[in-house]
Amino acid sequence: MDELAAREFALKILKRVEQGAYADKMLESLLPQSRLSDTDKALVRELVLGVTKWRRRLDWILKVYLVKGPDRLNPWIRNILRLGIYQIVFLDRIPPWAAVDEAVKLAEKYGHEGTKRLVNGVLRRVAREGDNVKYPNVKRDPAIYLSVYYSHPLWTVRRWIERYGVAETVKLCEFNNANPKVFIRTNSLKTTPERLIGQLEAEGIEARPNQLLVDFLELESAEGLFKTRCFLEGHFQVQDPGAGVAALLLEPRPGERVLDMCSAPGGKATHMAEIMRNQGLILALDKQKRRLRTLQENMKRLGVQIIQTKAEDALNFTSEPFDRVLVDAPCSGSGTFCRRADARWKMRERIEELTGLQLALLKKGAELLKPGGVLVYSTCSIEPEENEMVVERFLKENPGFTLEKAEKVLPSIAEQYVKIFPPRDGCDGSFAARIRRRGEYD
Repeated sequence: MDELAAREFALKILKRVEQGAYADKMLESLLPQSRLSDTDKALVRELVLGVTKWRRRLDWILKVYLVKGPDRLNPWIRNILRLGIYQIVFLDRIPPWAAVDEAVKLAEKYGHEGTKRLVNGVLRRVAREGDNVKYPNVKRDPAIYLSVYYSHPLWTVRRWIERYGVAETVKLCEFNNANPKVFIRTNSLKTTPERLIGQLEAEGIEARPNQLLVDFLELESAEGLFKTRCFLEGHFQVQDPGAGVAALLLEPRPGERVLDMCSAPGGKATHMAEIMRNQGLILALDKQKRRLRTLQENMKRLGVQIIQTKAEDALNFTSEPFDRVLVDAPCSGSGTFCRRADARWKMRERIEELTGLQLALLKKGAELLKPGGVLVYSTCSIEPEENEMVVERFLKENPGFTLEKAEKVLPSIAEQYVKIFPPRDGCDGSFAARIRRRGEYD
């Protein structure tokens, strides 16, 4: 185990993340190519995701011990300090002296004698005094306190407090900072949830039923999951229940033609194929051919035979109309902050850049729908600008379509729309709306 190499690997990724790269994508592309041990790879993942998630709180602590603040530091040194503080404050299994020692070695390599002394001095003080750091006054301005203490953008926290109140915003921030749960969807073509629980238990994996959706299970751990016979033989697919509601709301039926407009990596497409009992056709579109490869691999493993994949921009796609259309639109991912460490820091700009595309995709999906057909518009966001506001604008501009109450299909979890709220429902947040095109005789 080479912890210095692991920390240096994490440092290089964090510097690129600070420049705009996505943490999860960097880990996905770089870790498999490295010569690090599995233990060191796990440490890299923990450090990168942890520092990215807790960046605002780490920088607040840094400000307490720096004369000029973290923004004035060389990016290498700033991220070395973040790494050190994260280990001291959040990782009990790493002794503070080890975190300080390894950070000083990195500062020596990426800085100079002065920055080496700075890193040593700051981290030693954090190790001694870090529990006594004073945070913003919660009574004076709860939003600033929550933003710093729970490490979320102030703009995001203010809008959540206005929408949900302080208490619910605290719960949402706490959920976002917790370790993400592991969920799997039972492949109903091959087994049942009850049988799958027993099959997994026989292979040393503990699973229990999910309270939100009946075909989903929650696992205690994912360790060894992808080496089990259950996985290799396609008895389940890893998927969060929040992502599972869209296919259920669409209600695709055996023998129908279904369009999945933004399909990759394809969890919803394979879910629909299972609901359709492998009868009919699902056309799965995605702009990037390489992203469809994951779907194709899962199709083979799951025994799904009715999906055809096509690498094409959905906005340019033309076809005979479909019985049902799923528009799972790109979004800010605000319902998945627990899983996507850097999404919280990009939320505002993502909302601003994506709402036009979301509406355009919804309009295109509607064009490809038969009279009397059903369309579901879904996101993994909890923000109204990406959800009901997009749907309401579409319906206002397109009187030939009508909103159907989601509670008629999913009465236990929906009202007019499906709105999955992470701290209440215990999984990723999501939104789904069911829209019907008026028939020829309506």
